[in-house]
Amino acid sequence: MPTKEWDIKIKDGLVYDDSNIAIMTDHARLRKKDSNNMWCYTGKFEDSATLVLQNWIANAITSLYAFEIEVEYDEDIDGNSLGTIGFQISDDNGVTWYWWTGAAWATATTDWNTEDEIDANIGTFNFSGKKQLALRVKLSSSSDNKHSPRFKKARLHHDLNYDWLDDFKRTLKHYIEDNMRAEGLYREQLTTTTDTVTIDTDFVLEDVYAAYNLTDDPYRNNNIYQSNIGSIVTLSAAQDEDDIVEVRFLGSAPVFIAVDSDYQVSELPAIIIQVPTVDEIRELRSDNRVIERHRSSYEAKERLQPVWLNATTLVSCQSELEHVSIAMSQSLDEIFQYGNTVVSEASGEAFDITDYSPVSDKSTISSGLYVKEATIAISGKSWLGGATLKKLVQEVHIRARAIIDESLVSSLEEVES
Repeated sequence: MPTKEWDIKIKDGLVYDDSNIAIMTDHARLRKKDSNNMWCYTGKFEDSATLVLQNWIANAITSLYAFEIEVEYDEDIDGNSLGTIGFQISDDNGVTWYWWTGAAWATATTDWNTEDEIDANIGTFNFSGKKQLALRVKLSSSSDNKHSPRFKKARLHHDLNYDWLDDFKRTLKHYIEDNMRAEGLYREQLTTTTDTVTIDTDFVLEDVYAAYNLTDDPYRNNNIYQSNIGSIVTLSAAQDEDDIVEVRFLGSAPVFIAVDSDYQVSELPAIIIQVPTVDEIRELRSDNRVIERHRSSYEAKERLQPVWLNATTLVSCQSELEHVSIAMSQSLDEIFQYGNTVVSEASGEAFDITDYSPVSDKSTISSGLYVKEATIAISGKSWLGGATLKKLVQEVHIRARAIIDESLVSSLEEVES
């Protein structure tokens, strides 16, 4: 089933104190310091320090069932690990941290769990709100401060239930709403001497960043913007009657999903997402299965492999003003650059943007509607096994008293039958 992996090599979202923790090529460890508390190669490791791994949002989670880490320890002569690692989890992006007391999940202060404790009890954790999880890791050195654990990865195995196409549409809609910021400008010839201007725009005003007196400063060398409350902009000084003031701002527009890109809404400007077409990158075969084993839960699952899907959709920027439709289109071009990713709201997996191409200009002066269109191509992974995305998962759960070995793989057919 799906697995969320936090890899120390992917540094986005890592929160840590650089003076106490060193992020190496493939692991995190405590820093060595000398007697003056300065970094050095010959000193002793810090007693302990923490790092927080990126908050993960996956609204389609139905259950959590296993937790494991990759870590390296130095060992003493008897094979005992030198140093320890502890864990806490949060479901509100680090505002509140929890640990397993031995009987229940409770707010943590100085309390930490081992990997095995998290693994054995993660299935009983109840989300308090949005289904999200962050992980806090505490590295502790050996008693003589000569050895530090080297933390590499953490994995959380879980189950999901969602429709990939529906998730794609919702994720794309919210991504555009959160990131599309079109450049806008407003000009006004003042009817009286004043230090305020009220912006008149059809955009949802997101930010004001500049203002110029084009009468006195036609080359825009002196930014006279001071502050704003909504659309009311305060200038750094009063400007004279009949002066022309230009205000520059960033605006957003509502986003709609429709079966046809020609769908026209009464609210303009607007962005229309056409219901996308989806293709599987490879054929799903009945024998295309893998065996997933987890050592500490003594559990194996037979499951269909995740399927990679391509989605292509047409996006339409509509406005009664041509320059507004152009500004929205240019902003979309920026946020859908090749190589960018859009994170699925359902699974937390990354949708990879593979193409953004303007395809047509349907601007028609006679109708008073200006339209800029482009195609967006995105690829992503579905854990549910196919384009229908429902009831395609077949599982066989095997629990054993001993650590799973290769013999369990061959026994899957017997258990399934």
